[in-house]
Amino acid sequence: MSGAVSGPISTEERARLRAQIADLKDVIYRVSHDLQAPLRRVGAFSELIMRRATLDDRMTTWLTQICDDAQLAQRRLDTVLAYSRIGRDWVPTRVPAAELLERAVRGSGVDRSRLKISAGEVGLCVDPVSLSQAIMAVVANAARFSTQTIEINARLGDDAAFVIEVFDDGPGIAVRDRDRCRQLFHTTEPAAHAGLGLAVAQRVMRLHGGEVRVGDRDGHGCLVTLQGHQLVEDV
Repeated sequence: MSGAVSGPISTEERARLRAQIADLKDVIYRVSHDLQAPLRRVGAFSELIMRRATLDDRMTTWLTQICDDAQLAQRRLDTVLAYSRIGRDWVPTRVPAAELLERAVRGSGVDRSRLKISAGEVGLCVDPVSLSQAIMAVVANAARFSTQTIEINARLGDDAAFVIEVFDDGPGIAVRDRDRCRQLFHTTEPAAHAGLGLAVAQRVMRLHGGEVRVGDRDGHGCLVTLQGHQLVEDV
């Protein structure tokens, strides 16, 4: 999936996407099975040596670095596995946008009093599980940097499209990072925080024939726009 689909997703296109996801999952599960045990052994044996052996400062530093690297590699592997599960149970469903937003907000753990939600009577035909994940990730991100109210809006666009916007009044994302921040493992924070971030939202929106755009509002804050196309219900 090298780019966004240009229109509503047909049954045939959805079947092709499902096949690609299934192939990707199979590869990732096989690789993860092969990697997890060696990573655990590397970390466990290094810790065992540190506890039982008499080491000089240099050896202690090296083994500590090995343990830290093994833990980081394990977190990265867990992240890839979680990323691969997105869209696994793909079920196009008609759902009110307001209900979808409320579900995502509850999952994000953000205090409801910090949010201003606007969806009106908009109805969507989407995969509610994965789209909720996307909204949840964006809202949780916004809550980390916002000092006041986070605005969440849902509306319909042209040609069966839908748009969900999340705005926070935080420091925003530098222009040079706005494309890269949608990539897996990219972060504007220290590298130890290897999470999914906006990569979750980007993958979900690609599955909905769209994308995530990152910008600002009149030069202030961070405005994340999730734009996609409504799906065709299974018959």
